[in-house]
Formats: sequence, structure tokens, C-alpha cells
Amino acid sequence: MGFLDIIFGSPAKQLERQCKRVQNINAQPEDREAAALFLAEDGSEQAIYGLLGRFDVRIENAMKDRNEKAFVFDLLEALGQPALDPAVIFSKRCKNIANPLRLIEALGGTGPLLDTVLGMLDEEAEKEDYKPDRKRHLLVLLADQRDERIADSAARFLEDFDEGVRYSAAQAVIAQESERAMDRLLAALANPTEESNRLRVRIAEVVAARRWALDPHVEALQGNLPNGFQVKGSYLVAG
Repeated sequence: MGFLDIIFGSPAKQLERQCKRVQNINAQPEDREAAALFLAEDGSEQAIYGLLGRFDVRIENAMKDRNEKAFVFDLLEALGQPALDPAVIFSKRCKNIANPLRLIEALGGTGPLLDTVLGMLDEEAEKEDYKPDRKRHLLVLLADQRDERIADSAARFLEDFDEGVRYSAAQAVIAQESERAMDRLLAALANPTEESNRLRVRIAEVVAARRWALDPHVEALQGNLPNGFQVKGSYLVAG
């Protein structure tokens, strides 16, 4: 062990210390910044995970927190492709997914982003918990994308316990502008236990505007429509 190792610790220990420091909400801002620069210069997989970890902690000052995360984001983006796989892996296990997913898109484009989001939704569909925020965020992201897989993936959440998740799922399906999940949207509109008026109105607007045939849901929809809509023949009309 050399003299510097005795003073500062081995390179492995230094790296570990900087990973902890960049995520330490009680450290001084300049110390976290110095740690981030150290990790970016190192560029190893462990250093990248250390930087990614900064996205999952929050300091009390909201503006400083946003600025620090933007600084870390820029450092990770500058590292390029070596940061992509760690970002994908990290996004699946972290609490705050916004920045990791944004980083995936910045580094790899919409392909890796969609693959990651759809995979994460598959995992959410298997869970039996009451934490809707993650599902809602993922579905909102899908509403801005176009892909043949999205309609079926999002439609699974039209019966979620959380109204915000159901609405976000409907928006993601609607945004695809296809009839792939039309029957699921009609079933959601015809569901007599659906209590969300904004969801029912949104679906009704789309069904009427796109002139979708209501079969086989005509009977269920009769008398179960939001105000301002009615069934005429096999179609839904506004007014």
C-alpha cells in the first residue's frame, strides 16, 4: 500500500466513499458536486451507479435539488453509451423514475425507452400493491409515444383500483389512434361500476369522434352514458 493509499484509502475505498458522498443529503453542496465530478471522471460501472443514485435522494431545498440533479444528468449523458445499461437497470429498482427514464431516452432514443417502460409495466401488472404513482407515471410517458405494443400494455390498467391510473391508461390507449384496444375502451365506458366521470366523458368523446361501432356494447351503454351523449343505432353521438 502506497503513502497516498494510507492517507486517502485504496482506489476502491475512494470510489466507494465518493458514491456515498454524492448521495449524502447532509453533505455540503460543493462536496456532492466534487464527488459527482470524481465519479464522472472515473467512469466505471460502479461510479455510474453512484451518480444514478443521486436521482433517488432529495435534499430539502427544491431548487438546489433540481440543479444538482440536472448537473448529474449532464455528467451521465456526457458518458454516453456506457451509462445506458446501468440506467435501464437502475430505473427498474429506483423510487424516482423520471430522470433515469429521461436519461435512457437521451442516450438510446425511444427504442430503449419504450422497451424499459413496457417491461416495467409488466412488472407493475403482476404486483398486488396500492402504490399507483409509478404506474401512472409510466402510462403518462406512453401517451407521448406511438408503438403497436402500447395499446394492449396500457389497456390492462383500465380496471385498476386507482382512478388516475385508469385515466392515464385510457389516454395512452387513445393516443395510439388505432382500434386495437377499442373493445377494452368500450367495456370501460359500459362498466356500471365506473365512478370516474372524467374518464367516462373522455372515452365517450373519442368513441363519438372516431365513429366506432358500439357492438356488442349497445345494450350495456343504454342508460349508462355520461351527460351529453346518446346512442343512435350502433354509434355514440354527442348532444
